[in-house]
Amino acid sequence: MLGTESSLAYLPEVTYSGIASLDSLFSLPDFRINERICHIILRLLEKTSSYVIIQSRNAKNPILKHLMSGNLNSFYREEASAREIISYPPFVTHIKITVEDTKANAAQKMKKLQDILEPFESKGLKVMIFPAFVPTVRGKSILHMLLTMQKGNWPDVELQATIAHLPPDYEVRVNPESLL
Repeated sequence: MLGTESSLAYLPEVTYSGIASLDSLFSLPDFRINERICHIILRLLEKTSSYVIIQSRNAKNPILKHLMSGNLNSFYREEASAREIISYPPFVTHIKITVEDTKANAAQKMKKLQDILEPFESKGLKVMIFPAFVPTVRGKSILHMLLTMQKGNWPDVELQATIAHLPPDYEVRVNPESLL
């Protein structure tokens, strides 16, 4: 049987299983990718009664070492430490605001929003605008704005009110699953 990650939910117990080309997942630009890979491997281990074979060019990857030793606490501590150093959740709150429009309109909307949010920068708000991982869909440009605040500064009542009153063409997600 051959399947993708989504087929794991339907996989019956098997004697042997394998993951081909695990390295391709590590190349995804997602801050939660290590967590996701760990989850996939654990789900597969749960469904496999004998052996799980993992194809990787990097057998010394810390995630694989933690899983092989059964030491998930070390994985958690390592992952949490890395996220704290680079200011990623759970140590900060991320708010991702997305606009989908023509390239010029999307840029204009993001600039306008950036100007509205400027007073909050004195409260520790960091603002970054970047194109989506897939920057154009159906002829429309997709831009993201990432707002980052230290956990102690969120929720901010004024900032919440400002975001809540944005027009519907701004899609807002607090602590999104992905920043892509």
